[in-house]
Amino acid sequence: MSEKSFWKLGTEIKNKLDIFGTFQALSKKIKNALAPFPKNNEQKRLVQNQQNERLMQSVNNWNELYLVLDKIGLIETSSRALLSELETKRQINKVRNAIDSASVLNYITRTHGLRDKVAELLIREEQEYQVKIATEKRNLQFLVSNTQNWDQLYRAIDQVAAQNNNHIPLKHGETTPREFKQAIYTAYYSENPNVILERFSDEFGILHKAQVLLDQRITEQKRYNLGNEFAENDIEKDNENIITNAQTWIELYAAIDQITANSGYIKSSSGSKYSASYLKSRITEMYHSGDPFEALSLVTRSYGIRKKAAKLLQQSHQAEQQFTQQSFDANADNFIKYVDDILENLSEKQKALINLLTIYLF
Repeated sequence: MSEKSFWKLGTEIKNKLDIFGTFQALSKKIKNALAPFPKNNEQKRLVQNQQNERLMQSVNNWNELYLVLDKIGLIETSSRALLSELETKRQINKVRNAIDSASVLNYITRTHGLRDKVAELLIREEQEYQVKIATEKRNLQFLVSNTQNWDQLYRAIDQVAAQNNNHIPLKHGETTPREFKQAIYTAYYSENPNVILERFSDEFGILHKAQVLLDQRITEQKRYNLGNEFAENDIEKDNENIITNAQTWIELYAAIDQITANSGYIKSSSGSKYSASYLKSRITEMYHSGDPFEALSLVTRSYGIRKKAAKLLQQSHQAEQQFTQQSFDANADNFIKYVDDILENLSEKQKALINLLTIYLF
């Protein structure tokens, strides 16, 4: 083989080898492009995973999590499935909206620590929600506890209902603000308010405040009644003094008219109400009865009227006795003088006859 021929053969072999090498290289590139993680990028994939895990660990809320998912892009699950960021977010939202999120948490892939982060955010979200509920509850309790009257309490009831779907949560069930107010209104006019309100035990202190205001009403009513009682006692004492100062039957009748001038009546111990004309007629009836002292029961004891009538009756009886005695004494003196005048005009014989007659009779 000539030298020229040899070099020609060599060139042909080289060209064939170059074509084959190029084909192999191209095939390898295509294979690597189609593979999820090219083997020649294994180290790079591991580094990227570590970076993604660190990003996931730095997340503190849902917005940050969604931004990290956008940055990561495709996520390969343990089953080698690829999830886009949109599909991953959709799964996360399903878990968040589930009634029992913990029971469906396994729908979330563990890749990059995503499932653990979702669980962490769910717990944090629940804690924040409970803190919010507790804070709102404390604020409402403070609002209720600082009410000073019924109007403020009713407004507080409306605010409690507004933050609880227009209902008042009770320790056993719930009620509407209207029903709660109606129960308070009924209790206000009841003799046993606690019996009416006992089923409305709530967590905001509404029942307790209603009971406090009811106790204040009762205390105020007692104070009012006590004031009226003092006033009535003062009036009673004044009326007793008016009766006590009466010295005659005419003054007693005038005193009765004075006492009844405002109210129109005098109230007995039994609660009966007597007009002035009725009372005076009873006194007159007593006075002219066969035994006035026995008939004193016809006269009321109010303000000491019976006592005064008895005293005036005693005075009248004594005056009558004194008048009778004085009349008798005066008549006796006149009779003796009359007899003496007759005797002076008699003769001695007539006088002797009268003496004999006197001796005979006595």
